Amino acid sequence: MTRLNALNEFKIVKFDEKMILEDNVEDWPLVDALIAFHSEGYPLDKVRDYCDLRKPFLINDVDK
Repeated sequence: MTRLNALNEFKIVKFDEKMILEDNVEDWPLVDALIAFHSEGYPLDKVRDYCDLRKPFLINDVDK
């Protein structure tokens, strides 16, 4: 993410843990592209719901 940010061609929007876990996906920020990192306990179903709703360009496949 640091490299992308250094280019100054992208606005990096970080979804904080509290928002991901507690907020409805309808309230998450709108983005053009999404990179999703996940780990145990990560609400991947919510990320999929967000992708279905907002249709961002996916850098990585959230379905695999």
